[in-house]
Amino acid sequence: MCQTKKKDPIKYLGSGTRWLRHLNVHGNDISTKIIGRFKSKEKLVEAGKKASKKYNVAKSRKWANLRDEEGDGGDTSKFIDYKSMKPMPTGLWKRPDLTNYNQTRINPNKGKKLNYYIRKKMSKSQIGKKLTEEHKRNLSEGRKGIKVSYDGKVSQSKYVFKVNGIKKNLQHISEDTGLNYSLLVQRVTKDNKITYKQLIKPSLQSKIIIDGEIFLPIEFRKKYKLTSQKYYRAINDGLSHEEIVKNLLEIKRDKRKK
Repeated sequence: MCQTKKKDPIKYLGSGTRWLRHLNVHGNDISTKIIGRFKSKEKLVEAGKKASKKYNVAKSRKWANLRDEEGDGGDTSKFIDYKSMKPMPTGLWKRPDLTNYNQTRINPNKGKKLNYYIRKKMSKSQIGKKLTEEHKRNLSEGRKGIKVSYDGKVSQSKYVFKVNGIKKNLQHISEDTGLNYSLLVQRVTKDNKITYKQLIKPSLQSKIIIDGEIFLPIEFRKKYKLTSQKYYRAINDGLSHEEIVKNLLEIKRDKRKK
């Protein structure tokens, strides 16, 4: 409950610590009911006191007022007995029809798949921020058991190509075609407008020969039961495919995260 001198009271959003906090969280989509218009301050104060007692605004948890409305406005904190002040309501003023609106207003990206450039921008905004050890532990615990989906892996990639209507990153293309992953990266960085056909020229496709058998990288990993992470880590460490086969157990036991 409040009073205003504005010509259009409907546009007045109200005041008060708790009410403004409520608007900040849940938005300004409110309705206003005018209970009176007054030309004199005396009549305004009289009507304010009467309505305040009628609805018990100072004590009722259905109202945000901390004291009766007496038409004074401005800073009324000196009139408030904070020790006997009513507790802050929890959820009583939330409108169920605005639940979805509030969620998207607070987090407009909720439920959306973010592309590489948006994620990179979000990542840059975190640079320089120091996390407490407790915060780091909580983040780590929250990520445990989460499996990144195919779409998630693609959205995190800088270079993505559309192949027969399906978006694929360079690692997927490497697995499908047998081209070396580092070669694909080199070609894309040299020409960021390269087409998919140019990227996978047959003349550049490499095959793996072990004991007379010919494999593509994906076939090699399946035969020797290697994960993509451990396979590419071994390649980046400078091991040949013959050396990978000889040191298979040691490579599988490698517990490095990156």
